[in-house]
Amino acid sequence: MSFFKELKERNVVKVGAIYAITGWLVIQVASTVFPQFGIPDWAGRLVTLLIALGFPIALVMAWALELTPEGIKRAESSVGEKRMWSISIVLALIAIAWFEFGTPGQGTGVEDAAPKSIAVLPFVDLSPEQDQEWFTDGLTEEVLNSLARTPDLLVSSRTSSFSYKNSEKPLTVIADELGVAHVLEGSVRRVGDKIRVTSQLIRAKDGFHLWSENIDGDASDIIEIQERVATEIARAMDTAMDPKALEEMMAAGTRSVRAYELYLKANAVREAAFVSGELSLNRDILDYLKQAVEEDPTFPAAWQALASYWFGSLELTRQGLRTVTESYEERRENFAEAINMAIQHARNPVDRLDYEYTRALVLRDWRTALEKLRAYMAERPNDQENCGNLGTMAVRLSDQAVAREAIAICQKQTETGVEPAETAATMIIFAHRAGIHEFTLPMYEKYKKDIRKKVTTSYQYHRALLWAGELEAATELYPLLRNPNYTYRHIPMMRQACAEGRRADAEAVFEKLQEQDNDANSITARWLAFMMLGEEDKAEAIVSEFDTPELADLQTAWLLYPQFDPKPHPYLMEILERNQVTRSPVRAETFRCPPADGQLEEDAE
Repeated sequence: MSFFKELKERNVVKVGAIYAITGWLVIQVASTVFPQFGIPDWAGRLVTLLIALGFPIALVMAWALELTPEGIKRAESSVGEKRMWSISIVLALIAIAWFEFGTPGQGTGVEDAAPKSIAVLPFVDLSPEQDQEWFTDGLTEEVLNSLARTPDLLVSSRTSSFSYKNSEKPLTVIADELGVAHVLEGSVRRVGDKIRVTSQLIRAKDGFHLWSENIDGDASDIIEIQERVATEIARAMDTAMDPKALEEMMAAGTRSVRAYELYLKANAVREAAFVSGELSLNRDILDYLKQAVEEDPTFPAAWQALASYWFGSLELTRQGLRTVTESYEERRENFAEAINMAIQHARNPVDRLDYEYTRALVLRDWRTALEKLRAYMAERPNDQENCGNLGTMAVRLSDQAVAREAIAICQKQTETGVEPAETAATMIIFAHRAGIHEFTLPMYEKYKKDIRKKVTTSYQYHRALLWAGELEAATELYPLLRNPNYTYRHIPMMRQACAEGRRADAEAVFEKLQEQDNDANSITARWLAFMMLGEEDKAEAIVSEFDTPELADLQTAWLLYPQFDPKPHPYLMEILERNQVTRSPVRAETFRCPPADGQLEEDAE
């Protein structure tokens, strides 16, 4: 008798199939029931382990024993007894390996995520005409914003969550990459004024649905629907749901559906402009937000979005935006009106602190900005923006103590928060500007895989690694940055060439850069290029034209660069003195290009 025929006759195959089905059902019941009774997670894992180990044992017993009218007896082997024992041992090893590496949540990093952490994935538009993406994305963002205001809940940022839009990756993989324990996904179907929102909260480690619901309503109910989804999720995750927390969860702060929809449309256009680079869309953002505050003059989120728009128009890197037709003074007045209205109508004291921080920052009252920021951080310690905001304040104030404080916050967030790789990247940006390089290479080695997924993150690490003198690591990232489709490739190409001593190549890249006069970053890019080439006088000429009260906001952007010297600029020095800032000594680039032959002769003279 053949070995496989004997397996069948001894019911080994049948026993194996029955055991596998029964074991799977037991695991599913355990994963569903245990959490409801507060039974710890390790108990469910123990059940899985015992079932996995029992599988080969059941097969061996089915082979070795048979049921007879006289009872259970040892079966007589005709062939393959040693082979069966060998197979059983292999199956036992496979079962243990499956438990250790293949069970849901194992070996993925999901188990290490904070229990109360969540990523809100973009809701899917299931409307017949597929024309409601602006609405579904807006609903997603508002649910995310609401959850982010829950005191004891860690929420993945919008940027990271929306990077998985239309992704086919398994939820466990997404949760692992974002460092969260739960994922919210859903869909919206809108036909005329009728809306159906379907959402489900999933525990990443085992795919268990903690909460799911279909919510039907009219377009006039959308604010209540958004609030209901956020509230039900927070309850399902057993967060702090006292009346104050419930009030702070409500992000938008309007009961006007028309104003709310205009606000959502503005957000959708802003995202489209960011992705496509179509600058003309910026005027559409402004129009939608103006209409939103006309519909509801007490709508704080819309006023804050307007303030952000005008704040952006005051930044140096936006000077290439032809859509900003207002004068500098008009832009500042528009910002002041918008941020003051946001502060006046803030739904809670914590949001008001955030708005007041922004106002003080733009008004160049940096000590007050730091005070407001710290007060906000005390109330919302889980806000992922805290790390970068405090770090940026440290660089503006040229304060190493504040920089170290910000680094400590960032390090804690990489260990206990969501998106550790993104938080580490944020830390590296301001740390290297503050002259703190000890974390650059370790963070790069730890998050190398995630860093390479985004060209913008690679750009920041490439620069920081060169400042830290880590040319070998920077060279690993360089191929991603010289892609012809990457708009801002010229500066990293010059940095790499200068670091390798290839001045002629750097100058050739600079010629290409100067052809892009319409690039929004062309002003700072040219300044950076001149500094790398050692042509400080030409770099100085670029900055000097901004040293006026009217253009000071543009000039302060250069304070973020350690190679910038503010001393030749009287008005900028007044700003530093008012804020009691003692600027750190200027630090030339560690990757500055070697001098040209002509420069060497001039230096010798």
